Amino acid sequence: MRRRIGLVHVLGFGSLALAWLVVGPAWGQTCPDPRPAPAGPAVYIEDLNVEAAGDAVIAVKLAAGGQEIAGTQNDIVFHTNVRVKANQDGDPDCTVNPAIGKEATSFAFQPSPCSGDQCTGVRAIVFSVRNLRAIPDGSVLYTCNVTVSGSGTLGVANARGSTPGGQAISGFSGREGNVCVRGAQPPTATPTPTSPPVPTNTPTNTVAPTATFTATRAVPTNTPTPRATATPSPTQTSAVVEDEDGCHIAPNPSKGVSWWLLAPLALVLLRRRIRR
Repeated sequence: MRRRIGLVHVLGFGSLALAWLVVGPAWGQTCPDPRPAPAGPAVYIEDLNVEAAGDAVIAVKLAAGGQEIAGTQNDIVFHTNVRVKANQDGDPDCTVNPAIGKEATSFAFQPSPCSGDQCTGVRAIVFSVRNLRAIPDGSVLYTCNVTVSGSGTLGVANARGSTPGGQAISGFSGREGNVCVRGAQPPTATPTPTSPPVPTNTPTNTVAPTATFTATRAVPTNTPTPRATATPSPTQTSAVVEDEDGCHIAPNPSKGVSWWLLAPLALVLLRRRIRR
């Protein structure tokens, strides 16, 4: 039974891995449809969907909002994945729409001066010193060549509009443009098949019996201690010399007289015995 379950698991994960290999690379990012123009008055970057990263062209358009607008200004704020390219002169590779007749239009990288990655945007001023007619609603103001390394959003800042008489238009705004790469992987974590969980023994909290300690009071017992008994030391017995007359001559033990002091007396007694 275990072999059958293990085989099912292996086949299941193998099929899942094969599905990831086959389907995964074919997945691309789903790009939303471009949004309609804002109500205006405003300038806006038209949303752009591309099939792959590389060079592309963005369009900046006008939403008049019922106003007569003869000139505009706005900044394009770069995204990490989308930047406006530079032309041979080092200026932004942008071109005004010749149909609107604004020959004095200018473009400059921001902040000025800057070059390369130091540039964070482009400022565009669309106007004319000869043609003061209003720009038709919905017109493309200008286009820019961009480098796309991935999906990103180009922001719009410092948007302004003016009437043919040169007055500022109140409430003029700008809207960002989304650049979406269809072939890009979606920015989500790729799930990884994991092995089935292995059941584990759940430890239970078992209360161990508590050892009970009974305090026992020790009753002191008077054990008679044997007293030290003086052991009589062997005493020297003084030698007794007895003569013929029955007299006992013994040395005084308190003075500790040695035997060699009694030698002359013994000699005298010996002589007296010989004479008799």
